[in-house]
Amino acid sequence: RLARESGLYGQGVYFTDQSCKSLQYSGANCGHTGCFIVARVILGHPSNAVGPLKSLRVEPLVDETNPCKGRCHSVIAQPGIPNGNGLQKQVHREFVLFDGAQAYPEMVVHFKIS
Repeated sequence: RLARESGLYGQGVYFTDQSCKSLQYSGANCGHTGCFIVARVILGHPSNAVGPLKSLRVEPLVDETNPCKGRCHSVIAQPGIPNGNGLQKQVHREFVLFDGAQAYPEMVVHFKIS
């Protein structure tokens, strides 16, 4: 999904490899239909988030002390990192891309929760 400006790990396109997190993104709830988009994603040289990155609008720098080293290609949020909500931690693995060309949608899976 494309994050709002207040996206937890930046204003990018969010992906996960965990169906339970995809269900949260789908907007579906009991008695309603939803869909997943199964996609191939190129993470390239990722940056591992250590907490919220809400102000991020583009890929983070590889080295903040030396911008000449370029930018990372994505952000990975691993389970267990602080999520900025009190003492709560990130539960699911999430991948954030800032260039939609790094994702190739392969299929759409429609489902209904009963």
